Amino acid sequence: MQIPVSLFSMPSGEILTLRSAHPDGAASLLSHQQLISGETHFLARYPEECTGTLAAMQERLHLLEQHPCSFTVTAFCGDQAVGNLEVTPVRPHMKYRHRAQLGLFIQRAYWGAGLGRRMLTLAIGQARKNGFE
Repeated sequence: MQIPVSLFSMPSGEILTLRSAHPDGAASLLSHQQLISGETHFLARYPEECTGTLAAMQERLHLLEQHPCSFTVTAFCGDQAVGNLEVTPVRPHMKYRHRAQLGLFIQRAYWGAGLGRRMLTLAIGQARKNGFE
């Protein structure tokens, strides 16, 4: 599923584009994933564990685009991903349809500017529209 495009103004005046990630931006997301995994010890992986391939990331993004409830909110500075949020169902079973999991990853250079809050606000609104509680 795709979310509508919106803009976010950084305190520096830099304008970021918030939109769903597309398979053609897979290389940017792989770079983003590698970078953020080394910026804090609070993430689940170390940089050397980020071994995903371009083809695998393209396929993942393609599946997210086609899924009726899953989506990404990705922050781009130009063509470079600087933040990514993903919402996916916990399980496909009927008793779980209202539940989702969420992951949010923002590059350290963009921390403290309200970007995460904006991405979460967009994601929560879309998640509610998609039937998640």
